[in-house]
Amino acid sequence: MRAATASSVSSATWVRSSRVSAVRAMRRCSHRNVAAPKAMASTTSLIQTFGTIGILAIIFAETGLLIGFFFPGDSLLFLAGVAASGTAAEAAAGVVAEAEGIGLLRTELTFLESASWPGEDEHERALEPVLAAMPAGVVTVRTLDFGADKTPPFLTGIAERGLALTLSHPDALADQLGGILRAGRGRPLRILLPLVTGPKHVLAVRALLEERAAALGWEDELPPLGAMIETPEAAARAEEIASVADFLSIGTNDLVQYTLGLDRALPLASARAAADPAVLAHVAAAVEAAHAAGRSVEVCGEAAGEPPLAVLLVGLGVDELSVSPSRLDEIRATVRAISAEDAAAAAQSALAAGSAGEALALGEALLGELLDERGQARDGLGGVLA
Repeated sequence: MRAATASSVSSATWVRSSRVSAVRAMRRCSHRNVAAPKAMASTTSLIQTFGTIGILAIIFAETGLLIGFFFPGDSLLFLAGVAASGTAAEAAAGVVAEAEGIGLLRTELTFLESASWPGEDEHERALEPVLAAMPAGVVTVRTLDFGADKTPPFLTGIAERGLALTLSHPDALADQLGGILRAGRGRPLRILLPLVTGPKHVLAVRALLEERAAALGWEDELPPLGAMIETPEAAARAEEIASVADFLSIGTNDLVQYTLGLDRALPLASARAAADPAVLAHVAAAVEAAHAAGRSVEVCGEAAGEPPLAVLLVGLGVDELSVSPSRLDEIRATVRAISAEDAAAAAQSALAAGSAGEALALGEALLGELLDERGQARDGLGGVLA
């Protein structure tokens, strides 16, 4: 495998490296800061040099469109994309919607009726039509997240789930990594690991990835390897995980379930439950750890589709938000309307709140103030949001 150089670093690599410092620098410029135009000019220069996919903050969603943003006031930069759940039709729909890439490709859905672990050829065949339908932009492929409600017949009765399960079958995991590499050769690609609980998980997968890449004669830089933070244990070890991962992804649906002891199928485990101060504290810990390591951190889950929650997540310093298509305009308008300082103040107060309701009220109060000030919110394209 060839060592990366300045000229060979892919746009996917820029998503995990230089973009982080640019996003953090831009965030320091609020809409009242006269330094914002200078920061925007600097970012424009970077975009011209390295392309939008490498420098803009991209938002990945498991169920919807992608948006990206900076905080130089009202001059926010947006991207649109798609997060496929496993079919070429979904990826093609993303292209029609001028998608910049696939945010989260859930590979297990294709094999829920399988009688055995899929092999390398099967993984390649499953991925090829999806990647072909999305010819440009980074594709983030999550490794198999079997278990619980996504258990194929040959795994009936298992107790493990996600990465712990696949690591207990290393040959099967290596076959998937090989299939991902073969299908994604020559294009921006990222690999995401579900339910990571510690750095040893990431290191074990990286070793398998390097071994399979060598067997395939892989000469390019390996795809960035990301870790999902979905449990309190993972959040507590986020610094260790960020030190060995290339980016972090917070799955709020599972994080709510494991933090509050709720069943995801019950109404109490709704997106708004992610505003519980205990859950927000885990998000804050992951963000701090990611930024300290120079990594980007995204939020995947329904929580980012709630405007008051989106305000709090932005205030905590999240680089990337995931939103469903039906909420895109509303969330985009919300993000465009707030300043970094106001969002950060609301988020800090939310961390000290006594309940999810109190935390949400802080975000709602900020949004109410903005509506009072501006009279009406704008949609993502600059029009009025009804």
